[in-house]
Amino acid sequence: MQINDSISIRDLLWEWAYVYRERPGDSVGYPCKSAFQLLTPVHSVEAADVQRAELTDSVVREWLQIMQARSNSEAVRTELEVFWARYYECRDVRSAAKKLGLTRTKICEYCSRIEASIEVLFQLRAKAA
Repeated sequence: MQINDSISIRDLLWEWAYVYRERPGDSVGYPCKSAFQLLTPVHSVEAADVQRAELTDSVVREWLQIMQARSNSEAVRTELEVFWARYYECRDVRSAAKKLGLTRTKICEYCSRIEASIEVLFQLRAKAA
């Protein structure tokens, strides 16, 4: 399955978070979400493409396994915290910065790094297919 070039990695991650609301006991360590999600109106059931979200889920799992394998540094742990706050909890930049005690600029830097890493994994999948 190819990714539609018109949808951004950020939107793919938010769609994934919508489709996979709770992952209790998941081996990769997804945190459980409450029933009250911080979703924007654009994230509705009709907007979710479950097949695309499943592909995103497998790529995110791969990225998480890579990150957890090198989680011995504080920067990697912070990057994972930003990922959970920004994408899985669907927080905006200001809210994520407040929750994590980081500046908005730092959150944006981490988000750029996360999105670029996940995009590379998508591209590798596309080439392998």
